[in-house]
Amino acid sequence: MYLINNYIFRQWFSCFIYVLGFLAVLFVCQGIYNFLLDLLRAGESLASIVQYFVIDLFVLLPILLPVSFFLSILITFLGLQRSGQITALKSFGLSLFQISISLWIVAVVLSLFILFISSSLITKLVERNFDYKEKINLQNNQNEITEISETLTFENFNSRRLWFIEDFNYEGLVAPNPATGVTTGMLIQFKVIEPFSMG
Repeated sequence: MYLINNYIFRQWFSCFIYVLGFLAVLFVCQGIYNFLLDLLRAGESLASIVQYFVIDLFVLLPILLPVSFFLSILITFLGLQRSGQITALKSFGLSLFQISISLWIVAVVLSLFILFISSSLITKLVERNFDYKEKINLQNNQNEITEISETLTFENFNSRRLWFIEDFNYEGLVAPNPATGVTTGMLIQFKVIEPFSMG
């Protein structure tokens, strides 16, 4: 019986590692797509960016582990059923519970592990990632106060002239005043050069 349980466990564990690795890479790629540019714009170092995604992966463990466990059990038993091994084991008088007893033990251990990390470790990691996201939002809000300097043109069709506007600067306070709720502090500056004749 020990050999059978050990064999079932090894078949499941290899499949579990593949499924967990695939889902982890998938969620990391999603996180990179959503937050990598924001982290770079916020001026974070490479070590901080890697740390952010590692923490984000640990935060997802309570989701990844049960899903990987369920999918790996399905894949393992489907493979055993196709090869006729489940039928062979049942012919020896073993029930499905006896065949999967090692996986029931793993399920209990995995549940206790998820309960432990969710109540102790995950909350601290979520707070740490929240600080990263607050820093990103602060940087994005600062970028909303823009200053643009470029050369613009204006076509004056009445006088058939093309006006060149140099040193166009726009500064605006996007967030409203907390006391009055009115946006203030807008400043527009530009310089008009000699117009160009359009013929």
